[in-house]
Amino acid sequence: MSSDQNAPDPDQPAEGRPAPAPAPDAEELERVATPATVRRAPRYRGFVMAGVVLGILVAVPTVLLWRGGTNELGLGPVVVFTGLTLAVLGAILGAVAAVVADRRSRR
Repeated sequence: MSSDQNAPDPDQPAEGRPAPAPAPDAEELERVATPATVRRAPRYRGFVMAGVVLGILVAVPTVLLWRGGTNELGLGPVVVFTGLTLAVLGAILGAVAAVVADRRSRR
């Protein structure tokens, strides 16, 4: 007796499972199908991260070029503070840009 005789037939439904429904023909598909449109939504994380990077890239040259007088802290803490501040502002502006882009894609 070979093991092929005991193997389940893939064309027959297994016990306890319903038989799969037959595939619809072209006329049935045309009757029930509804056309779809593809809406391209922006990736929010990409917009926010781009805002953060742009904020940092603007902060460093701004602090280096515009050293308003002398300060006791030195250049490092001023660059870090300005970079963090502009990174947060850039993230907010990036999120706003993503929302605007998302609203425009719904039209």
